[in-house]
Amino acid sequence: MEDIFLQIATPLTAGVLGWLTSAYRNKQKRENDIIDNIQRILDIQDKKITEQDKRIGAIESENRQFRWIIRQAYGCKTANSECPVLIEQYRIDKRQNERSEGNGNND
Repeated sequence: MEDIFLQIATPLTAGVLGWLTSAYRNKQKRENDIIDNIQRILDIQDKKITEQDKRIGAIESENRQFRWIIRQAYGCKTANSECPVLIEQYRIDKRQNERSEGNGNND
């Protein structure tokens, strides 16, 4: 009787343990895949944030320059067509329009 029990229980136990081990490995693999995907997403977002920071810096720089020009234009005593401040503002606006047309942005 013990021989029959051992002949049946041993392969059955080995099969159950093998199944549990493979299930655990599959779970670990799925979790590692999820972690890898999250890491890739975070890397992509980090790159986009860096690009946005650069764009914001450029816009802030142009904004400071624009504010300076406006302050100078209010103090200018010459006619509008001869005012160096307004002429510089026209050049800046022209450069911005050329850049936006070159990038395909039509604001």
